[in-house]
Amino acid sequence: AELKFKNVTEGTNIRYILTGIGEKAPALGEIKLETRVGQSTTHELMIPNKSNKKICYYVYSNTNFIKGPEKIMVLPNRKEPYIFEIIPTQRGDFKGAITFKPGEWPIKDIDSDGDEIYSADAKEDPQNFTLWYTFDIKIQPPPHQALVELET
Repeated sequence: AELKFKNVTEGTNIRYILTGIGEKAPALGEIKLETRVGQSTTHELMIPNKSNKKICYYVYSNTNFIKGPEKIMVLPNRKEPYIFEIIPTQRGDFKGAITFKPGEWPIKDIDSDGDEIYSADAKEDPQNFTLWYTFDIKIQPPPHQALVELET
């Protein structure tokens, strides 16, 4: 990359050549929750779009007990809530991530003749920034279902 500074008062230009390797962007936040096995817990995340185009994010998680919509559309320069449910089937401490990867919106606009409508910026790629949150979920065992008394 190149970084340029222009001093209009003195009429000088300073140019820096930057080299390096880009690192993975940090998580947007960390979700810390406590719940019980079999208990449903709802949580909401705000998903930002700082671009001037609407973006469809496809949602992925590395656990099977987080349930929510597979995709979310975020309008330009807005934030949209992503609501998901946690329904754990086993106890323990779980750490992982919920990831939002940009992609194409699967629903196409059509005109009155049934032809697909292409927007003026259809040739441009969607924002290629992946957003993600880390989570730390502590799951307690379920409450006792019954008390059994034994005598020996």
